[in-house]
Amino acid sequence: MLTSPQEDLRVVIDTIPALVWSALPDGQIDYLNRQWLEYTGLSLKEASGWGWQRAIHPEDLAGLMVYWKSILTAGVMGEYEARLRRHDGAYRCFLFRGVPLHGASGAVIKWYGTNTDVEELRYSKHLARGQTEALTQTLAALARESHPDRLLEHVLRTIGDRLGAHSIGVWEMNPSTEKVELVGNCEGGRLDMNPVPEGASVMQPPSGSEAHPVWTEFFTRGWHCVAGKFENGGAKVRTLDGTNGPWYDWSAEAVANPMVPVLMERLKSKGVTSTLSVPMFVAGAVKGFLSIRFSKEPDFHCDEIELATALANQAMLAIQLMKLSRESRRLAVVAERNRMARELHDTLAQGITGVLVQLEAAEDASGRQLTEAVQHHLKRARELARESLREARRSVHGMRSQALEQQSLCDALGSLFKSMTEGTALRARFELRGTPWEMRPRWEDNLLRMVQEILTNTLRHAQATQFHARLTYTPARLRLQLHDNGRGFNTRESHDGFGLVGIRERVETMHGHISIRSKEGRGTAIGICIPEEKPDSEAQT
Repeated sequence: MLTSPQEDLRVVIDTIPALVWSALPDGQIDYLNRQWLEYTGLSLKEASGWGWQRAIHPEDLAGLMVYWKSILTAGVMGEYEARLRRHDGAYRCFLFRGVPLHGASGAVIKWYGTNTDVEELRYSKHLARGQTEALTQTLAALARESHPDRLLEHVLRTIGDRLGAHSIGVWEMNPSTEKVELVGNCEGGRLDMNPVPEGASVMQPPSGSEAHPVWTEFFTRGWHCVAGKFENGGAKVRTLDGTNGPWYDWSAEAVANPMVPVLMERLKSKGVTSTLSVPMFVAGAVKGFLSIRFSKEPDFHCDEIELATALANQAMLAIQLMKLSRESRRLAVVAERNRMARELHDTLAQGITGVLVQLEAAEDASGRQLTEAVQHHLKRARELARESLREARRSVHGMRSQALEQQSLCDALGSLFKSMTEGTALRARFELRGTPWEMRPRWEDNLLRMVQEILTNTLRHAQATQFHARLTYTPARLRLQLHDNGRGFNTRESHDGFGLVGIRERVETMHGHISIRSKEGRGTAIGICIPEEKPDSEAQT
């Protein structure tokens, strides 16, 4: 069935949670929405015209009529406070606001207005002000505090100060157990994370046949906060949905862990008499709650509950930031361990390989009675051992390779080939193409370490006689190509050791890519491509 735009608008006005009316140019009321009629208990017939006056407090009616007639005469918007009678006979103060609608000639052709509960309006302003101030304080704390745990402490302290709380407990859902655990306690403005032994304070959200009249809705939807109070040796809870619903036993044999009542007794011994549980959300799902505790049972107003809900969202944000910070620190530790493993592998393992090569050459020279050659190889082995030890110490401290402190990357590569292949059957050749451009010191060190690792593998495993390295600089990228004529290997098979893993990790840190081609009996070819980064736009690492 089709409806007119006017009818559609009437439906909308009847369903909005506000008291709305309209009047004729002479001030007689011709329409009041359903909310207005239900609030006052009057019918549209009773309230139309001038009948609405019977809902005004007698002491306020004369002043309201003076105001009403004054704006009718002036044809301007106006506001006036007067008491409006509710359907149960109680009066509440309302703000009467009227706005004229002018026609093409400029004359008033209609009046539209609203009646707003002054107390609710003040609550809304108080809520908005409280949210703004709390958010401002949180942002200021975020700018000052470098430690996320302190940010959560600040948010909880703000909540406690705003609501006059004794203390606040932070309960969070454990995804692995699907239980809610007490993970933090803020008392006296100080936050204590993990305030009880693991598992000592755990709530099992009720589900299925164990439905609880309060907690089930709280944990599944989180639409309303929950009030709690300690009395007669037990605890009662009820949903704060504006209906003043009944109180229920806290557990009703549906919430697990007998240690929770022990926690309640501990709170009671500190003077806590009541609580306000405020849900915390992540991606629309309840992931925990704040247990705001009070020394005396407060009269929870809707604005205070909404403020607590808004601040609970800030608390959950602080918790997530804290988790991210901890994960970042953990990843940083892992990354540093991996770096040290790479560096130690690339210095000690490769250095030892060079020492072994020289010792084997000395052994071969000794068998052929070449005394001078034996001494040369032994001397070279000692030099390599000392150099490897120095490099290992520098690597542990994150320092640059000593070879790069004294010469360019290209010269360092040339020296590397000479020192590692001297006295061996491997003939190494290095080729430079293009004009080298400046890059991060760490990247140069990575390239040197990778070539050193690849050359070490060639000496140890490939049984190659030729090793060719080409370093090509273009305006957009650097390309490193390495090839040997050794026995090759199956790239699809796993290989022990840290070498290839470390090489791939180094390439990833430089935003490059690596390709490895090898076939048994046909040698190995490795290509590494690194994009250029301008020195003035990069962080030196």
